Amino acid sequence: MPYKNREDQRAWQSKWRKKNAKRLQQKERDAYAENPRPSQSATMKYKYGITYDDYDLLLEKQNGGCGICGSKTPGGRGRFHIDHDHTCCPTEKTCGKCVRGLLCYTCNVKLYVIENGWAKKAIEYLEKWL
Repeated sequence: MPYKNREDQRAWQSKWRKKNAKRLQQKERDAYAENPRPSQSATMKYKYGITYDDYDLLLEKQNGGCGICGSKTPGGRGRFHIDHDHTCCPTEKTCGKCVRGLLCYTCNVKLYVIENGWAKKAIEYLEKWL
């Protein structure tokens, strides 16, 4: 359908998307259920600078488990967390060179506690009571 200008085309597309929102959502859900990797891979590449193949390679090097405790169960959202050096890349997006490994949810949280100095403060607190 030819349009006189871009605004008309965008208006038509917007109207069509609103009208077909449920159908589009179901199509996206079906595609994700069939193969979740493409959308996760794009996020992984953007945030951590690695591909799903890199992720799989890291997991293989760690014998299919957490880099710290060795657990084969990732916990959390169902996949191992990508650990990176926050001093190298303090923002949400990393350079990819500072990726250290893959961690289960529990170890990722505990490492965060250690890296941010909370553990040292907790030890000092407990030592007051010994």
